[in-house]
Amino acid sequence: MEAEGGCGVTGFAAGVPVSGRHIFAPSMVGLDPEALGVTPEILEEDYLLQIAYLDPEVRLAVEERFITYGHKGQRFLGCGLGLNTDAVHFEVYGSSGDYLASGIDGMAIYVHGHAQDQLGQIMKRGRLVVYGNVSMTFMYGAKGSEFYVLGNAAGRPLINAVGRPGW
Repeated sequence: MEAEGGCGVTGFAAGVPVSGRHIFAPSMVGLDPEALGVTPEILEEDYLLQIAYLDPEVRLAVEERFITYGHKGQRFLGCGLGLNTDAVHFEVYGSSGDYLASGIDGMAIYVHGHAQDQLGQIMKRGRLVVYGNVSMTFMYGAKGSEFYVLGNAAGRPLINAVGRPGW
């Protein structure tokens, strides 16, 4: 049997059709935490998401919807995706960390739980829905967007917000 060739794709076989959206590898056998720049605990407790595009035309559809679970204060969820993200949709479950949705420009983020500090800073466009409470400095410097909070907002929401951010 020949080796895969080191292209980084993990294969699998299934007796039923598989959409190929999310293929998880819960056992991190053979990976070196130091080489990856993470702690051994991360490799033991977290998952790697591996996606192989057999058809390049599906890449956009695969990268438009994200569902993430079990957050324990991870920061910067949904940040840094840039322009042209109107079709991107995040569902976040658990305790999201600081700066979630900061700087988004078109995407939608739904938080199922409470959100921590600096949520939605400098949002330009998009939608943010929180099914819970938001913490300090919510929407600081927001330039515009649509947002909904089911719970309460702690001190100093919407400081320096300009344009048309609105509930």
